Amino acid sequence: MKITVAFYGIPRHTAISAPSIETHLLAPMRQWADVTVVHHLWQIDEVRSARSGEHAVLARDAYAYFDQFAGVVEPPEAFEDGPLFQAWKRHGDAFGDNFGSLRNLMHQLQSLRRVTALVAPTNPDVVVFARPDLQYHDDIPRSACRLASRLPRTCVVPIWNWWAGYNDRFAICGRSSYEAYGRRLDRALDFAQETGRPIHSEMLLKFSLLKSRGQILAIPLTASRVRADGTVRQENFNSLDTSALWRGRRDRLDRLQCRVTRQVSRLVFPDAAWNKA
Repeated sequence: MKITVAFYGIPRHTAISAPSIETHLLAPMRQWADVTVVHHLWQIDEVRSARSGEHAVLARDAYAYFDQFAGVVEPPEAFEDGPLFQAWKRHGDAFGDNFGSLRNLMHQLQSLRRVTALVAPTNPDVVVFARPDLQYHDDIPRSACRLASRLPRTCVVPIWNWWAGYNDRFAICGRSSYEAYGRRLDRALDFAQETGRPIHSEMLLKFSLLKSRGQILAIPLTASRVRADGTVRQENFNSLDTSALWRGRRDRLDRLQCRVTRQVSRLVFPDAAWNKA
């Protein structure tokens, strides 16, 4: 089995993230697969986020860990000044922070799109998309990668933090589903126009995967966001607590979908750490 691991975005505090990447992602996969790693990272000096209260300078060696892998590190572009972002804004501000989080989402998805272009030459059976600013807590299950290899339309996402969509921090994709995951930037305006909703990260992922007729399953692999100052965020890993955004009928449907996906996935991926779900 050939697996390509694709990192994208910003490596906020690699001293914390890198050991968990090695221990829980790369080391397990190297035992039973031929693993290639690629990356696209935005080169920045500091992180500012009004929504998270983050304002910190990145460590000098924040990018050094990724030097051993093929990829691109480049300064971010001013996407927020371009016509695409202005079109996004016309559909509203899902995060209510004067489009700050929407801007960050645009940069994240642009990086994801660029790393996806680096995946094709590696000719993988499976693509694992992973953020470089997470502390991973659980080993990636072999069963999930094996299923994605055998059923190429499969996309396996974490079972928690769906927020009426699908968790967008990590994914295991078959060769026929990875582009729908990695190029969902191209679906953003379609999402807003068809749903009548502002562009939202988890909901956009669900929209893109369903439009591509992907087969969605889930695992309880958990990971915490690591801030640039080294703070590890407290996360809610309860699948039902983080499955929905609305009250009423829509909320019940979101929770029902999460329950069904969880029960099916328990049978398919018995080697995952289901006690956390």
